[in-house]
Amino acid sequence: MKTKINNYLIIKNLFFAVLFFFQISINAQGKKLEDLSFLELEKKIDSLISINGNTLPLIKYYIKKSKKENNDQALIYAYRYASKATLEYIGYKYADSAIVIAKKINNNELISEALLNKGVLLMDYYQYGPALDYILQAKKYLNNVKNDYINYKTLYFIAQNKMLLGQITEAKKHLSICVEFFKQPINEAELGYDYKTYYSYALMSLIDCNTKLKKHSENNSLYKEAYEFINKNNARYLIPYFISCEGTDAYYLKKFSVAINKLKKAQLLYQDNWPHYTDIF
Repeated sequence: MKTKINNYLIIKNLFFAVLFFFQISINAQGKKLEDLSFLELEKKIDSLISINGNTLPLIKYYIKKSKKENNDQALIYAYRYASKATLEYIGYKYADSAIVIAKKINNNELISEALLNKGVLLMDYYQYGPALDYILQAKKYLNNVKNDYINYKTLYFIAQNKMLLGQITEAKKHLSICVEFFKQPINEAELGYDYKTYYSYALMSLIDCNTKLKKHSENNSLYKEAYEFINKNNARYLIPYFISCEGTDAYYLKKFSVAINKLKKAQLLYQDNWPHYTDIF
């Protein structure tokens, strides 16, 4: 019986993988898959992430295309996506490969990006000490690099580590700066850049800092800013995260009925039923 179930799951997953490629090759921005630029591939992957779609087949195509065209920068970014879309041990391999390639071409900006990605991946698996080492290494490579986006992205993750270490006041200072920077979509069209994602992440984290510091009133304007951003950018998948933040605020203010209602509402709206992508391969 178990064998039959396993065979059924394999066939079902293969079917959806084939269907995914068929749809993506025809419908991706009105172009065939092979005609998409690297930037268009990234935007397609990002759109699938926002709706919890299966991104791994497209990421694997991104890797294949990068290798075929000998584009090391694109390959590093493709490996960065792959490191997050796979299981832990496979993700580490992709992250390490990105570091090796970046060092091979001796590009400080890309080395910093690759090191930062490894640090963030380690954070995802609760390895905060090693994660901080990689993030600080990434920061060192930026000393002679004039790239505000990567600098602020690194600062954002330093703030995340400080939050985890209980250094909330310091984290808040960093996050306030990050929110102001990422709300300006400069160079949004460049490969590897995603201002909107880091703006929303930084805003959530800033709200969390205020809650932990019992500065709840400072969150009122941030919630207004968040929902304006969601409406303007059609980013409804973010709504439950901010509703959850409101529920947490209400809990610490001892408004328990409000907290329960907000958290229940957020729970119903969450779309984070992420599959194990490696199951289809």
